Amino acid sequence: MLHDLFIAHASEDKEDFVRPLANALKTLEIDVWYDELSMTFGDSISASIDAGLRDSRYGVLVLSRNFLSKRWPEYEYRSLVALETGKQKRIIPIWRDVTRDDLLTYSPYLADKLAVLSEGKELLGIALEVMRIAAPDKFSELVRRHVAQQAFKNQPPVEMEKISKWPFLWEPLKQSELRRLRLVREVLLEVFPQKWEDLVSDFRRDIPEAREKEIQIWERLAGTYAVISREHSLAGHQKKMLFNELMRESLAIPTSPDLESPAWLSRAIRDYRTSLPDGDE
Repeated sequence: MLHDLFIAHASEDKEDFVRPLANALKTLEIDVWYDELSMTFGDSISASIDAGLRDSRYGVLVLSRNFLSKRWPEYEYRSLVALETGKQKRIIPIWRDVTRDDLLTYSPYLADKLAVLSEGKELLGIALEVMRIAAPDKFSELVRRHVAQQAFKNQPPVEMEKISKWPFLWEPLKQSELRRLRLVREVLLEVFPQKWEDLVSDFRRDIPEAREKEIQIWERLAGTYAVISREHSLAGHQKKMLFNELMRESLAIPTSPDLESPAWLSRAIRDYRTSLPDGDE
């Protein structure tokens, strides 16, 4: 069974940083393996990393002064580089109380990797940054769940204020992506009047590799909404119900058991499901 990620760390950092970080990631429904990857003095770093990457999709390295004090033979450095050369990047460094100069002395390879900086951030914020790299689909769903909260009030709370306050956004969307999102917004504007700037920012918080799938989900939702609301001449409150239930469907949230489903709503859910592209469940 593959885990979402493992956390490799010095044993000295477990109590005050790694365990709370792991708990924050688990709160976000990220499958974390870290207990077996706590290193003591003299441990083989590459052996720990090899074991973690064998059983996990991504590896988090908590790079602290404690971590940097561990032994780093040349063959272990080569092992780490070999894990990623020519393949998808799978290692996510977290800098904790270290500087770029510290890492350049320790490992130029790690110093140049895109890293999560922990200074001045709460653990949940750090966990969210790790999440969007290691589990982009889950991160995108979290953002969509926040959108759903604005549509209907009976969903579990999502700590999205942590996301909305992030100063860092990924690269701007392509013009083709912006055009597609503008069409989605125009279709849904009457039931979900989201500001254009907020919509674009939400998608810029996804890693670029995850954007296409999320845009397709919104296109399916908007397309189904447009067809059903037009063909059945829905009233305002019916349109709102349609949008709410399509949002639930996109998040795999069961329909309220006391909801009487009219024929047009049953068809909408069926159409949404059958419009899933190849590869979706």
